[in-house]
Formats: sequence, C-alpha cells, structure tokens
Amino acid sequence: MRILKEGGIYLLSSVLEKALPFILLPFLTRILTVDEYGLIAMFSTLVAMYSLAGSTGLHGFIRVIYHKVEVNKFKQYVGISFSIAIFLYILVVIFTVVFNPVLEKITGLYFNFLFLALLVSVAMFVINMRLVIYQTSRNPYEFAKLQLLKLVLEGMFVLILIFYLEGGGKERVYSMVLACVIAALLSLVSLSKDSMLNLSWDNSYAKHIMGFVFPALPHSLILSSVFVIDKVVLSSFVGLSMVGEVAVALSLAMPMLVIAESFNRAFMPWSFDKLQKSKFEQVVGGSYFLLIIMFILSIAYSFFLIVFFDYLVGDDFLNTLVPTLILVWAGWLKLAYYLAAKGLLFIERVGVISYISFISSVVYFILLLANIETITLIDFSCYVLSFHFMMAFGVFLLSQKLFPQPWGRLRALKNVMEPVYSKTLFCLKRRNEN
Repeated sequence: MRILKEGGIYLLSSVLEKALPFILLPFLTRILTVDEYGLIAMFSTLVAMYSLAGSTGLHGFIRVIYHKVEVNKFKQYVGISFSIAIFLYILVVIFTVVFNPVLEKITGLYFNFLFLALLVSVAMFVINMRLVIYQTSRNPYEFAKLQLLKLVLEGMFVLILIFYLEGGGKERVYSMVLACVIAALLSLVSLSKDSMLNLSWDNSYAKHIMGFVFPALPHSLILSSVFVIDKVVLSSFVGLSMVGEVAVALSLAMPMLVIAESFNRAFMPWSFDKLQKSKFEQVVGGSYFLLIIMFILSIAYSFFLIVFFDYLVGDDFLNTLVPTLILVWAGWLKLAYYLAAKGLLFIERVGVISYISFISSVVYFILLLANIETITLIDFSCYVLSFHFMMAFGVFLLSQKLFPQPWGRLRALKNVMEPVYSKTLFCLKRRNEN
C-alpha cells in the first residue's frame, strides 16, 4: 500500500505544479495574443534543447545507480554528475555565443532570451537532480514541497508581472525564469546540506556515468529534437499562430502526461526493487494495474474537456478541442512507454532505444513534411499520437528481447489486485466498526 500512498503524493504535487498553466489558461488566452503564445512555446522548446545538451541522461543515471551502490558512493556519483554538467553547460554557452545569429533566426528569439533559456535550463537541472534524489530515496513529502515551492513562486510572479503590471508574453517568460532560479538556489542549499555537492573527480566513476549517458545520447537527442524541430517547421511554413494553437492544445492535454509522469515516479523505485529481487510478475501486474487506471482517467478527462471547453479557452482557441482530445491519449501511450522501458533502464541498456526513437521520428517527420502545405491542427495531433504509439510499441518489443518479462501472464494483475482489494475491505470494515 506504500506505493499507492507515494503515488498519490507524487500525483497530487505534480498535478498542482502543472496546474498553474492550466488554471491560467482561461485568463491568458484572453490577454495574450496567439503570437505571444508562440513566443512562450519557442522559449520552452529552447529550454528543452539546452537541457538536452547540458544534462542529458544524468538524472536517469542517478535514478538507476541509487539502487545499486551504498550511500557514500552514491553521493560521489551525484557530485561527479554535477561536474560533468558544469563542463557541458560551458560548451553550451560557447556554442550560443558563436552561433547567436543563427539561433536568433531559427527560433525567432532575441539574444537575451537565448541566455534566459540557458539560465532556466541550468536551474531546472539542479531542481530535477534534487527531485530525482528525493524520488529514488522514496521521500515523496520533500519532493512535493520543492515542486509546490516552484509553483507558488511562479504563480506569484505571474500575478505581479502580468495581472498587476499588465505585462504580456515576455513577462510570462520572466516569471518562469525568476521562479526556476530561486527554486534552484534553494535546491543547491539542500543538496549541500546532504553532502551531495562534492565535485572531486574520479575517473572510474566518471567512466561509469559516461558509459550510461553517451549510449543514451542519440535517443535523448532524437526524442528532444523531435518536438523542437516540428515547432520550428510549423513556425517557418505556417507561422507562429499555429505554434501558439499547438501550445494551447498541448497545455490542455498536459494533465494526462503529468499523471503518467507521476505514476512512473512512484512506480519506478518500487519496480527496481522488485526487479533486483527477480520478482518480475509483480512488476508486470503493477504495470497492468496502472494502465487500466490511466485508461479510465483518460476517458473521464475527455468528457470533462467536452463539457467545459468553452470556459477554459478564449474565442481565438476554440478550434483546439478535437486536437486536444486526440493528444489526451498521448498520456496513456507515454505511460505504456515508461512501463516498457523500465527493464532496459534497469539493465543500463537505454542506448538501444535509439533505434526505436530514430525510426519513429523519421516516420513522424515524413508525415509532417509530406502534408505541411495543407496541415491542420487535427493532422498534427494525429501525427504526434502516432509517434507516441510507435515509441511505446517498439520499446516494448525491444525490452522483451533483451530483458524478458511475463507480460502474457494475466494472473499477474490478479496477484496485484488481491492484496489491494483485501486491504481496502479491511479498511472499510474497520471504519464501519468505528
């Protein structure tokens, strides 16, 4: 039952963290223009691109290595991961300065926004490292506190910069920057107190980290680039207005992606512990259980959108309903991908997923470019959903080949459900007696 409790905490904190853009959507879609939404979307995309170059794979490695080494060695791995990230971000700064004119032309963002995106990327690396350590050590309450702190800070700056000072798209970006920087500084203090910032170098540890990170780099590069390049393509061929509409549809579908992420955060430490003990059937049963819950939630959320859509967005974005309903199911497929990939992550064979991500991205861009002249929001949403399906199904096949799990045993679900059902009946019985 502990995993259900932790899952509830992760879900609640993640939903609240991601709820800010969702809550603000009815107001901002009536204040910001479509082009301003495009600016915010491109800024967020650039942050993701910088994060890929500066810290790719490091969080994943820390999540895995925690279950395999003692505490002192784990702390040393964390410190060396920070050293590697510092070196990589120095290279990113040099790249940004040298290729500034090209980046401005491609993204449509001025030089100061490029460096603000870089600053947010660095801050998010620190925040996510703190969150990953909380997650792997099964400390959901501290995890939730940090997530909610960032939420409160960002909400406060949005109220001041946009609603009080009557700002626009640029001020929305500034609110992200300020919230991330403050939360990152507090995370650094927390990491320092836990002796996680020892930057001393050890070649054997660094080699182990690189052996995990670099094979996974092509996969991370492809996966992150897909949702960067597609927006650049839309901006170039169609315009920022469609990028803004895509951003709204993705924001409305985001709750299901957040739930998928939350389920994965709670399930992964538990599943790694079971995999370490070769209890594969329990992991499969838990995976089936989560997929069923996610399916029910996706249907319920779709009905919610249909009923309340007019209240959620302004008149300029009413055409995003159907695309949003399609993108909702990307959350279910994302969870399926996480559950299929955990075996490869456990055996530190993440690099092989590059084959699947490469094939999926090629098919995705063929569909996108072949219809770019007449593309609609519905077309784009279908292409995104197809990409997620190819990733989930392809990784499942690959995982079964390299790290077989008993997915064909449906009794695995029954074995997981029985203790949950028994515990629920016991709690209800005690409640009635009291």
